[in-house]
Amino acid sequence: MKLVYIDGKPQKEAAACMGISLANTKARIRRSKIMMIDRFKECCKYETNIDGKLVGQAKCTNCESPNL
Repeated sequence: MKLVYIDGKPQKEAAACMGISLANTKARIRRSKIMMIDRFKECCKYETNIDGKLVGQAKCTNCESPNL
């Protein structure tokens, strides 16, 4: 996810950097998105709207804790 969404690399290039297939890269990204959504729902009390997008509070008191 970092290579694609933060570093801005195309998925094909990210796959080559990691030495895995494009299909495997896409599967990993898909799983990562699901994991992130689940964590936002658990920690920050986000929900998903009808379009599957996260909605909720922008600031979470748990995430802003200095113990993290």
